[in-house]
Parts: sequence; structure tokens; C-alpha cells
Amino acid sequence: EVRIVDRWSLTGGSGLVKVLVVRGRAGIVNRLVIPLFQETRRFDARLGIDSDLLRMADRAVKEKVFKGRAGETLLLLPPAHGGVGSLVLLGLGPEKKCTLETLRRAVGSLSRRSRREGSGDAGLALGAPHLAEKLQALGWEAAVKAVTIAWVLGSYAFDTFKTEPAHKKRP
Repeated sequence: EVRIVDRWSLTGGSGLVKVLVVRGRAGIVNRLVIPLFQETRRFDARLGIDSDLLRMADRAVKEKVFKGRAGETLLLLPPAHGGVGSLVLLGLGPEKKCTLETLRRAVGSLSRRSRREGSGDAGLALGAPHLAEKLQALGWEAAVKAVTIAWVLGSYAFDTFKTEPAHKKRP
């Protein structure tokens, strides 16, 4: 069953992917991901993000540190601990060209990055006002499937039959 929600939290590990459906404020996830189009220039306070972190994200977009190209990511850490542990801006490219495939590729790229960094979970703000309209047009169920498949495939490690290198083996 697919429910329309504000965020999906996708946790990978041990071949298991847990999809946690959450509605409400962003403070319950360690890493919040906000997908953005290239045209997005302002953040909505309704995202439930700490005001300092929101200002940092706003500045990164305004000063074009983050341009919103498809698959581009920018990690922002809050000045003080509390609420969201970190914020990731995820580029989706131009809104007119955004398709389910664009969304899938961007989330897959983020999933691979998260696996490399050892950060196994992320909450995606799919209900963000600037994104919800586009996802509605693409179809929520199809969008959620694309995100879930991308996370699973992107976080898969092809290491089942690999042996540990000699310098990493423990006595």
C-alpha cells in the first residue's frame, strides 16, 4: 500500500530496506534531504527545519553554491545540535525536464553517496511545496516507487563474494 506523505525515510542495511512513512515536522530524521529544481530560489518555512539551517540552505542557493543540477548534492550541517542532524540539498535539474527517471537517478546517486559515507538513513522531503505539485503531476505512487527502487539499487554493495584485502584483515 502506498500512502501520500510528507517524507519517506529509507534505511538500508543487511539487504533490508525499511520505508518509514512520516507526516509532520522534519526533526525526527538524522539527515533530511530536500530535492530542488534549478529554478528554486527560496525555501518554505513549512518544511519544519531549524531557522539557522534554513538560512544556510537559502544562502547556498542564492549565492549559487548549489545550482540544482540533476544529481548534485550539498551537505549542510547545523550550527548547533538538535532537530535535524544534517540537511542535504539534492538537485533535480530544470523542472520542465524532470521525469520519474530524473528523480530515480538523483535519489540513486544520493543513496550511493550515503552508503560510501556510512550514513544509512535519509528522510526525503517529498511533500515540500515546490516539489509536491510536480510529483502530483507525475503520479505519487509512481514517484514513491521510483524513489524506493533508486534507494535500493543505489545502496546495494557488490561485496558478497569479495574477500577482504590483506591490509584490512584483522588478526
